[in-house]
Parts: sequence; structure tokens; C-alpha cells
Amino acid sequence: MKFSRAIAILAVLAIAGSAIAAPADVNAAVGVNALVNAKVDAVVKLLAAIDVNVRADILANINVDIAADVRAQIEVTAAVVARIVADIHVALDAFIAAIVKIDANVNAAVLAEIRANIAALVAARIQAGVTITAEVLVRLVAEIKADIKARVEAAVRA
Repeated sequence: MKFSRAIAILAVLAIAGSAIAAPADVNAAVGVNALVNAKVDAVVKLLAAIDVNVRADILANINVDIAADVRAQIEVTAAVVARIVADIHVALDAFIAAIVKIDANVNAAVLAEIRANIAALVAARIQAGVTITAEVLVRLVAEIKADIKARVEAAVRA
């Protein structure tokens, strides 16, 4: 903008310079100089106004571009976050399914161990001559559950 302003001022001065040389008396030259100065001032003010308007347009365009960039970045970020959340849901669902499967396997293993322990204890009691009643079975199951619970808690602590 400064370069074009300088060219405009030089053009005005060139035109005014030819007008200044023409008058023969001093009063006419002073009048022409005043006219040239007024025109130069008007051109400078016009160029300043153009400069301000151009800057305002440029700033408006920059603001629009920045807003568009921010909007685009927000949309990209939202898409990335949505994909991450979807991946987390898939991983969480797989983790829950694995826990359910492990829980089912542990329950099956615990039940198998309880059955085996009950069968072994019942056989040992029968061999020892103890009569097996429902009351004895309930007590045996409680002992076995307590033993398994203690072993699981010890394994978790380790």
C-alpha cells in the first residue's frame, strides 16, 4: 500500500509541478502551490482511507478464515473423539465378555472343586464310620467354601 501511495503522490506532484511552472507572478504560484498541497493532502487522506478499508477487509477475511479453520479443527477433533469413544466401547465390551467368561470358568472350576472335595470328605467320613446326614453335608460344604474363599483371597493379595 505504501508503494502505491508513493506513486500516487509522485503523479500528483508531477502534474502540479507543471502547473507551478506556468504562472508568471508570485501570487499565482503561491495559489497553485496551495492548490497542489490541498490536492496532495486529499490524495494522502484518500489513500489512508483506502488503506484502512483494505485492512478492514483483510482482517475480516482473516477472521472468516480463522473461524473456518477452528470449525474444521473442532469437527476433526469431534470425529477423532467419537472414534476413540467407539474403540473404548468395543474394548470395554470385549473386556466385560472376557470377565464374564473368566467368571463362568472360575465358577465352574470352583463348583468342580467343591464337588470333588465334598465327594472326598464324604468318602473319608464313610470310611471312618461316620453316618452322613444332611446336616453333615451342609457343614462340609460350609468348610469347603471357607477354604476356597481363603485361597482366592490369598491369591488376590499375592
